[in-house]
Amino acid sequence: MTDQKHKKPGAASGETRNPSHKKQLHELVAALLDSSGNQRDYLISVLLSQASPDSGNEPSLKVLRDFSAPLLEQLIVQIRAGRMAPLSQVLSFFKYIGTFPVVAPEHIHTILQIVHGSENVFTPEQTELFDKIQLLHLLAEIGDYSALEKVLAGLHSDVALACPSFYAVWQMAKAKMQMQKGSLREFTSLWLNLVSDIYQAEGSESALLMILYWINNLDWGEKTAAKKILLLKFGIPLRHAENILSARLLFEIFSLEDKLVSPQEKMNYARQLFKLPSILLSFQQHQFLNFYAGNYYSGMRLNLRQSIRYYQHSNYYLHKSWIQLQSQFKFLHDNLTPTQFADAMHCLERQVMDLESQMSLQNNAYVETLYGNYDQIRELYRKVEELSVTDNLTGLKNRRYLASNLTYMFQLAARHKATICFAMLDIDLFKHVNDTHGHMAGDQVLKNLAKLLTRSFRRSDVIVRYGGEEFLLILFDAELDAVNGLMEDLRQRIKEHQFSFKGQSINITVSIGVTSESAPCLTEEALDACIERADTAMYSAKHAGRDKVVCFPRENQA
Repeated sequence: MTDQKHKKPGAASGETRNPSHKKQLHELVAALLDSSGNQRDYLISVLLSQASPDSGNEPSLKVLRDFSAPLLEQLIVQIRAGRMAPLSQVLSFFKYIGTFPVVAPEHIHTILQIVHGSENVFTPEQTELFDKIQLLHLLAEIGDYSALEKVLAGLHSDVALACPSFYAVWQMAKAKMQMQKGSLREFTSLWLNLVSDIYQAEGSESALLMILYWINNLDWGEKTAAKKILLLKFGIPLRHAENILSARLLFEIFSLEDKLVSPQEKMNYARQLFKLPSILLSFQQHQFLNFYAGNYYSGMRLNLRQSIRYYQHSNYYLHKSWIQLQSQFKFLHDNLTPTQFADAMHCLERQVMDLESQMSLQNNAYVETLYGNYDQIRELYRKVEELSVTDNLTGLKNRRYLASNLTYMFQLAARHKATICFAMLDIDLFKHVNDTHGHMAGDQVLKNLAKLLTRSFRRSDVIVRYGGEEFLLILFDAELDAVNGLMEDLRQRIKEHQFSFKGQSINITVSIGVTSESAPCLTEEALDACIERADTAMYSAKHAGRDKVVCFPRENQA
């Protein structure tokens, strides 16, 4: 292709509707997707001249929107018709990006396998580079551009297209920085280069994912109708692909203004998103979807139970969002200088305020739903007392049960001088189950484990879901040695049990800590001390290699 083939067309605010200009844009985009080096630089300069003929001046945001819409449309249409690469590194990597920061070594290892290949022995340098990529992404997400610029400057020589996933995060962070600076030509140039590079290296679906991020990073102002047109250009087949591209595409359409997508349409998109593996959506996206669904069923007076169930799921993911935000605080603290971290705190405070606002909004909506459905609530009132001491997911007793319901049983045990044994059971590496199979699979494992525990003990014993994947077992009139053997049998039975979810086989192991108490356990302090000993023994089992039963030493029980 020679330079003379493409003359510079006039300003693009609508001229690309002219068939000749549309044809020329089509040819430019087709050439761009196959180009590299100086040829690509030239083609990008030709395209950018449509937004701003004078290369010394930046286009306005309005001009950028008018220019970007037909350009993105051409990119989507031509890339959709291009080559597919089902084993894309980028698609595999980006499904984890909503879980950043990833700090557990085994989970970092999983992601580095995607990035570098399963045969590599991962080095500290590779792990350090991954942490820098995570840092880039988090700083860009929270909008701390001062720290982001410094991290970008230090990464210039470390990131190459040979690692498409890291390269994509790096380029996206640079584009966000340019948008913040008002360098709209450079912002567009970075995205054009990124989409072309990823298309050539990874294929159509990965390139389309980059375009989705591009669309999301543009300030559409009052042009959100143009955004909707672009999102629908991706086509129905891509909305049913069940990968990170389909998840992000569906969520972007779902998130459009109400005037562009009706409540019924939004709910249909939400139902499609609920069917996808949970790892493909962030905790915040899950929370937003479930909150909308709760409001929808409540506002339409369709199904109170369904509405409350969605509100409960929303609350669960709101809690997960808080935990992730705490992880982000710690990660930024560990990877920034004190001055940079102090600046980042101001950005994180906005996220804290957003979560607090969402919590308040959610509580108000929940209460309004209850008031609005009072007649139905009267039918559910009988279950309130039971639910107040019962874990929602597993049906076991919860921690509230300990403080208010065990006093009589402890008094009876003390009267008969019966020994009470405590065992703390924790699922080993449970986060790996959630990351590998999804949170719904993890919940199913917890429910099935609860059933297994219930079948394994007497009705007089107490089984409590103590924490996320922790279970407290309280056995009355049981000697420590016998309980120790019982726990060994339980550990082995759990190890051999085949848990499953939607046809996927899931194996787990547990670590168990055991202790006993022969003195009356009549106060909250005494109960807490017993639980703490069992917990200490359980952590000893963890440190000894997991999948073990450890008994708290008798001589330390004084």
